[in-house]
Amino acid sequence: MSFAPAFSALDIHGVIFDMDGLLLDSERVALATVAAAAAEMGFEWPPELGLAMVGLNSKDGQHVIRRHLGDDFPVDQLYEHFGRIYEARIMGSAIPLMQGVTELFDVLDTLALGRVVATSTRRSRAEPKLAAAGLLGACTSMGPAPMASSQSGLPDTIKVPAGNHLAWETTTAGGEITYECRDKASAPGQTEWVFVGPKAVLTDRAGKAVGSYYGPPATWEALDGSKLTATQLAVAPSGASNLPYQLVKANPATGSGALSGVTYIQRVALKGGVAPAAECNTGKRGQRETVAYQADYLFWKAL
Repeated sequence: MSFAPAFSALDIHGVIFDMDGLLLDSERVALATVAAAAAEMGFEWPPELGLAMVGLNSKDGQHVIRRHLGDDFPVDQLYEHFGRIYEARIMGSAIPLMQGVTELFDVLDTLALGRVVATSTRRSRAEPKLAAAGLLGACTSMGPAPMASSQSGLPDTIKVPAGNHLAWETTTAGGEITYECRDKASAPGQTEWVFVGPKAVLTDRAGKAVGSYYGPPATWEALDGSKLTATQLAVAPSGASNLPYQLVKANPATGSGALSGVTYIQRVALKGGVAPAAECNTGKRGQRETVAYQADYLFWKAL
């Protein structure tokens, strides 16, 4: 009797991953941290007790501790102390990846398959852990609302070449552009507003900060420490009061993380950012003004 699958490989569009113990070796870190917390409180922590708590929620974990160490053990104080140490550790350094994760993600990139993370860990803790390990940008954002990532309505000149896939979507929060009133290089005695540099927080679709954009030179930096500059390839009008669409070719990133391997960056969904409406004259030479702007920055990687 043969078995015919109900779907084919063409029906697979992505992979869903658990986080702790599958992508991240966080359980090993947690076991070491709870033992350290108990030791700092003056208690001996049996290794088998930590292993018995793997995979349990907070309430069930407390029952296990009391069953092993007695009802008088200060469980609440241990959890509070553990939480402080653990938060400091996951924010201060990357949790090691489980063996094979990097190679598996490379295969998924080759197959152009998306990936998402499904975890019971609260978001405020999960995203910093993934970002520190360099996986946040490699996974589809967990936010609910899509950004302007469709290429269909964009000018051909700023479309990304074939052979690349969208790896990371960000938008700006509190974005601003600084201009300075300077002499025109080609017209002595005349002045104009000259672009100096940008400054913006980059957020995901849920509004959580994931990086920054600043200059000069124009630099994109993820919270995991990876960062890059780029060379402009093309611009196209996006409205009289908006900065233009832009396509840039990324220079090799420094640091390992979300921006590693980025090939192109698009600036789309523009609002504002053009030179100040205030007059720039010789009396204002050297003065600077900032204008607000908003944009989505789309980061692409090779298939």
